[in-house]
Amino acid sequence: MRASRVRARFAQVTGEESETAFAEELLEEARISARTLVDLWHGPDEDLADRALRILVDLEELAVIPLAERAVEFEPTDRVEALQIAIEAEVALRQRVAAALEAMLDDLRPLPPRPRLAPTEVRPPPRRVCDEAYLQMRRLVHYGEDELEAMVAGDAFLNLPEDQRDAAIARARRSETWNRLVLGELEP
Repeated sequence: MRASRVRARFAQVTGEESETAFAEELLEEARISARTLVDLWHGPDEDLADRALRILVDLEELAVIPLAERAVEFEPTDRVEALQIAIEAEVALRQRVAAALEAMLDDLRPLPPRPRLAPTEVRPPPRRVCDEAYLQMRRLVHYGEDELEAMVAGDAFLNLPEDQRDAAIARARRSETWNRLVLGELEP
């Protein structure tokens, strides 16, 4: 969908249900080209199949879901190739996200307090951009961590004094896993 059409269509979107439907429409449209290329890759025309495969590689993260969805239907060799392409694109995306987080880890600006859902006696500690970046960094590096454990670790981190949070961020940035991810050397 072209930007002008997205803007015009978005102007008509009102309410959470409409926003969800609009997001689904955008996702479907974004993936339709990759799905078509997956079909061409498995079509009878070998020249089109080769070209479609090269373009799927170039589509990067846009090809991940269409390839993963269809891989189960493929013969073993194509199944492996489809998932290799998807994983390479996913790893490249993770590296771009890590690079953005790396820059945010230097941002000491304060964030406004989170809205309180109910009155509490304990005031939440002030947060900074780098603190939130650290929490997202943890999610990226500790992939698959239990959600409750992540929440407890995040709360414990946010309740540390600022100098201790800074030290925790510095330690995390020196970790081999983080550096390999930021430098683009981390394999899935």
